[in-house]
Amino acid sequence: MRGKAKLHLAKLLRIWIVAFFLLISLVILIYFLTHWQTQPKTPIKTETIAPQKIERQEKIQHFEFRGERGKIELKANKYYAGEKGLYYLEGKVEIIDFGKREGQEIYIYSDKAVYDKDLNHVVLKGKVKMIHRDVTIQSSSMEYIKQQEFFKSDHGVRFSSKKLNGSSRKIRYWSKDEKLILEEKISLEIKPNQKFSNPLFAEGDTLEYTRKQKKGKMEGNVSVILGKSHGSSDFLEFELSQNEEQVKNILLKGNVKGSFVEEEKGKTIQRMVEAEQISLKTYPDLDQVQRLEAQGSCVLKLIPESGSLTQIQSQVLKMAFARDEKLEHLNAQKDVVLVEKEGDAEEKRRISGERMVVNGKSNILKVTGKNNEQARLASRGSEISASEINLSLQTENLDAKGAVKMILHLEKGEKKALGFFSESQPIFITTQEMRYSKSQKRFLFENNVRFWQEKGMIQAQKAVLFEEKRAFLCEGKVQSSFPHKQKEEEKEEKIEIAAEKMNYQPQNNILLYEENCSLKARDIQLQSDSIYVYLMEAQEKLKRIFAKGKVVVVQGDREARGEEANYDLEADTIVLTGNPVLVDKVKGMTEGDKLTFYLADGKIVIENKERGRSVAVIKS
Repeated sequence: MRGKAKLHLAKLLRIWIVAFFLLISLVILIYFLTHWQTQPKTPIKTETIAPQKIERQEKIQHFEFRGERGKIELKANKYYAGEKGLYYLEGKVEIIDFGKREGQEIYIYSDKAVYDKDLNHVVLKGKVKMIHRDVTIQSSSMEYIKQQEFFKSDHGVRFSSKKLNGSSRKIRYWSKDEKLILEEKISLEIKPNQKFSNPLFAEGDTLEYTRKQKKGKMEGNVSVILGKSHGSSDFLEFELSQNEEQVKNILLKGNVKGSFVEEEKGKTIQRMVEAEQISLKTYPDLDQVQRLEAQGSCVLKLIPESGSLTQIQSQVLKMAFARDEKLEHLNAQKDVVLVEKEGDAEEKRRISGERMVVNGKSNILKVTGKNNEQARLASRGSEISASEINLSLQTENLDAKGAVKMILHLEKGEKKALGFFSESQPIFITTQEMRYSKSQKRFLFENNVRFWQEKGMIQAQKAVLFEEKRAFLCEGKVQSSFPHKQKEEEKEEKIEIAAEKMNYQPQNNILLYEENCSLKARDIQLQSDSIYVYLMEAQEKLKRIFAKGKVVVVQGDREARGEEANYDLEADTIVLTGNPVLVDKVKGMTEGDKLTFYLADGKIVIENKERGRSVAVIKS
């Protein structure tokens, strides 16, 4: 009896199991038939879900759905249906949406899932992870709208892809378009291409990235960090290469500030940039900036370890960098100003113009003006304006071209003044070209050179000025004019000297004129091979003038010749020696040993030693 009872029980158990599986199959068949024909419904509000367990199954391996939207597989430890057409999965939930396109599968993992009967709206809870291609999104809560292929979460998320990592409070992701939107407390990392390169970190309020276009943008309190370099702005836009291996372009807008650190010969140089907009373009095979372009109220600061400062201001700023991160080219345009300082000291140099270019290879800075506006350079000892100014950043040698104007301030102290130019007043200089050698402390002026200080003036075709020695050379049609007043109460007069060459000898305090020399003073005209101008101790005033070699003095109708002439400015006389001869068109020729012109009254005195120091006086 017992054996028969057991056999009967086994048969009943097998029948019950078969019936159970037939029932499950019938439920699944009815589910697919109803879902195949039903139109998509509007997504439900997750807050209103309140399930009442009507049907419950455990240890479900998988459900498989097929329809117009492609194949979907579901796995979970528990499954049950609730009210309002909602279905529940719990425990190691896995959802695979194969979609309609190969390679576009979406893998979803969570602790719980709630979905409608069309499987169009899925609410995921617990440890939620979504994987689409190489994009992974993780959160504690997430929703999936299948009809739009759309994911969203407002509960804090982390995401990653081949090139991007990050986190935010909110996320929106469209798998079909591969479009990502992040909101609130965004932290973004763009991974480097090279093994030892630095990643790009960015933070902001909102981020939008479209993978098909390989473009993204970030807005609100944007900050960027790349190694030792960092920046901030209101808006950030970036573009990746097609393989997403490279950051191609970066655009920063609104109150942009950046700091770039460069290592050069073991020393650190910090570059700080401010502008309304900055765009960065990287090398195609290197995570490194190739070009930088800034627009709107641009400020570039270069700060080496020494603590000195070089600052450039402009409306447009363009920079190009070599692969070793060294500056190749800099181009600043519109209202350009460069200021150099040494620590907290006063300005060392200020350069301004319409355009400024720096060639990194030659290390030459070139600044030009616009129309009537000249380029300008001001330093502690001089002010220069010209159509074009070139400055060597390495040697500090300088050249200026085109309508050059210079104001030279002689350094006060123990050094001597420059000829008859006083150190208490600036010296004004005009020329067409000027060059300055820092090592030799030498200025070279060429083409229509003119120096003047108050009423004193020198002109020449070429002039050389030694700043340290205070020596001064002029060549080519030299003309000079000295103000002279015999007595304080008398009217100021001019003494004019011309020659082919002029040389100021500061050690002797003498101005030496050579070749085709001439002098004009009152009604006197003098010609000679050379003229020496002796300066007083005060150096701004003339003491005496000495002419030598084939001297000719002309006063009205009278002409005197000799070998030497001494012009005593205090006595107001010119003494001619060296077999002097006086020729008067009316009175004929007179010879003597010494001939003296008295400029005040026009009297001429001739002395002759051989005749017992006879004296002849000739009056005009």
